[in-house]
Amino acid sequence: MHNVLDQGLAQQEKEALANLQRWSELQERTLKQKSKAHWINYGDENNKYFFACMKAISSSNNISVLKDGSGKTLFQHKEIENEIMNFYKGLLGSQAEQLPAIDVRVIRNGPRLSPAQQRDLCAPVTQMEIKRALFDIDENKAPGIDGFNSCFFKKA
Repeated sequence: MHNVLDQGLAQQEKEALANLQRWSELQERTLKQKSKAHWINYGDENNKYFFACMKAISSSNNISVLKDGSGKTLFQHKEIENEIMNFYKGLLGSQAEQLPAIDVRVIRNGPRLSPAQQRDLCAPVTQMEIKRALFDIDENKAPGIDGFNSCFFKKA
């Protein structure tokens, strides 16, 4: 009787460890997908790499040099801040005569495709186009509605 209990407990422990391993891997994949840096691949002890990534992200979110309206280059944080504030204050209450990025005639007429563009949209999609599009997706992107990410389909 005692041996049967030991085998049952051993089996339960084995299943619990397998379950823990599965959930741990799932959590790690989720963290990888949420992070934009790949530092998690290198482990927690690699602080130098982690802080280098954080510094790079921080510096990319910073304006360190700016030219003002007269062409003068600004380096000081306070000067840059004042120039940006003055620029947007100048926009308040003003109205643009035209928006250079938008062709109003096209907007009014609605979307139009050339005959060649229409033919391209109706062309059959090839296996090579699908494969190329799939392999262009980053493996750390969040999974789709089916729960699988691009890494799963690339390896399938």
